[in-house]
Amino acid sequence: MNPLIKGAVRGVLALCMLAALPAWAAGTAAGTAISNKATLNFSVGGVTQPVVNSSPTGNTVSGAAGGSNTSFVVDRKVDLQVVTTDSASNVAVPGSTNVAATFRVTNLGNAVQDFSLQIESMAIGTNMATASGDGFNNNASTFTVSNCRWAVAATAAALPAASTPASFNTSAFVDELAPDAQYFVRVICDMPSGPPVSGSPGGNNGDIATIALMATARESACAATTLFAATPVANTTCATTGALGAALTASAGADGATTVETVFGDAAGRSSSLADVKSDANHSARGAYKLITAQPKVTKTQAVFCDPLNLGTNPKVIPGAVIKFSIKVENVINGGQTAADVANALIASFADVIDTNVALVVDAYTTVSAATCNPATGTTTTAALINVTGGGTPTPARTFTANPTGITALSGSSLSVTYNNATTPILPAVATGTTAALGELRSGEWVQVDFYVKVK
Repeated sequence: MNPLIKGAVRGVLALCMLAALPAWAAGTAAGTAISNKATLNFSVGGVTQPVVNSSPTGNTVSGAAGGSNTSFVVDRKVDLQVVTTDSASNVAVPGSTNVAATFRVTNLGNAVQDFSLQIESMAIGTNMATASGDGFNNNASTFTVSNCRWAVAATAAALPAASTPASFNTSAFVDELAPDAQYFVRVICDMPSGPPVSGSPGGNNGDIATIALMATARESACAATTLFAATPVANTTCATTGALGAALTASAGADGATTVETVFGDAAGRSSSLADVKSDANHSARGAYKLITAQPKVTKTQAVFCDPLNLGTNPKVIPGAVIKFSIKVENVINGGQTAADVANALIASFADVIDTNVALVVDAYTTVSAATCNPATGTTTTAALINVTGGGTPTPARTFTANPTGITALSGSSLSVTYNNATTPILPAVATGTTAALGELRSGEWVQVDFYVKVK
């Protein structure tokens, strides 16, 4: 071949193939027609000849009107991604309901799709695992959640609050999601009232539950009139219909130049029992719940304060002796835990049954004299006077009222003491630092109430 002709052909063909159509991050839209032809400019013996255009079967007719386009349509790639938008495990109290976890679904394909949703409460022993990038807690799960429901919205801010459970159900889906667009999913689940592992009251702090949200691509309502019309057209927008589209099937066999085939291009997901594998039109991600509860420890001790014979020197428990009872309530932080792993405990009151062989002392601690050991004792209608101390690691330290009044009551043989009396509280609110509401005992904090009885 003449080198000039060969060079001209190369130059024209290269120019034609560089002509690009608009594309999104997901790629050129499915149903887009790609159509062009090559034009050959050549000369013979130094004389320029009429151009020859290409055709799919080959063209020899010269002139601008000769030849025909070589055409095909872009096929549909079905791809999606589900990720958690939480940055940490969602903290929950044992027995709580409607605890939220949030996910995002992105259409990575090149056509509008519906997406159905499913939740898996994953088996005990499953963890988030960081390999896929959606893990922030590698502790194996020790409990499972129940009654999971979800709601969807175009933005995270538009999602309903977990406090409105009527807005959640198990049938919500993503309707007509455009290529490169995303939707948000809020899942709410109920926590068990007791832990399956530790057996401690109310729950085991740090217990983890793992869930997986799986989205499945479904047919768009507009596909029949766009992608699968006699002459396919691009499918990048479609009005929502409120009806979930049909299941998808990947195309088999050779590609048809003038028809739109469907190819599944999703990665393997993170579900387990839902069997989310590569190229199945599904994708899933995991989220986690973490149980955080108070860890109250109650200790009751006694000490002989005085007796009528020895007074305050080595007193013994004889008739007339005064005994100090101390009830200490701690919100403990166990080994390996931090203060953030233990919730505040709202302490309402305690009740203590007074033995019939002793009588409640109603004098204040500071007025019970070991020198005389002859305090007054109460009747069934007399309020007891008590002594309060406290401490712990939270800051700022709480200010305790040493001898609060009006917070005790003696009914029959039972003494009750109220911690959250608004007038003279044992546990006043803390507004700064490590905060606490009225009556709440902070993690790492303790409070002790002393009261006195006289042996009959």
